[in-house]
Amino acid sequence: MPNVHVIDQAATFVTVAFMGCEPRMVFGQDRQDTTKDGTPKWDLQLAVAVPPNGNGRQTAEMLRVGIAAPADPAKGIPPLTPVHVEGLRVGVMIPKPAELREGKTPTIYYQANGVRPTNGGTVPRKVEG
Repeated sequence: MPNVHVIDQAATFVTVAFMGCEPRMVFGQDRQDTTKDGTPKWDLQLAVAVPPNGNGRQTAEMLRVGIAAPADPAKGIPPLTPVHVEGLRVGVMIPKPAELREGKTPTIYYQANGVRPTNGGTVPRKVEG
């Protein structure tokens, strides 16, 4: 069973708002991380609201979404702008059995192909993931 799943943004979230975008840095270093082909990696920060749960309360949380793009994929998008995230997916990295026995927990991560304002504006984006 694959550990990466596509998210239907419209069916999952009431709203998705852009909060910021930063270069993803190589852990412990002062340089931006890249894909194997040299494309820079970026971290989108998104505020998402999910439909009310069983107690009737709508909840919101922040998502950090990884995206590979030659330049800032959210350039020109002001904070708090409602956005559509293209190719949004969630992945789970499951530790090896020995790591699980030692208490290591699965890691959940989010990825996307692009981002654009929902008001019809366009921004530079990478289509391939």
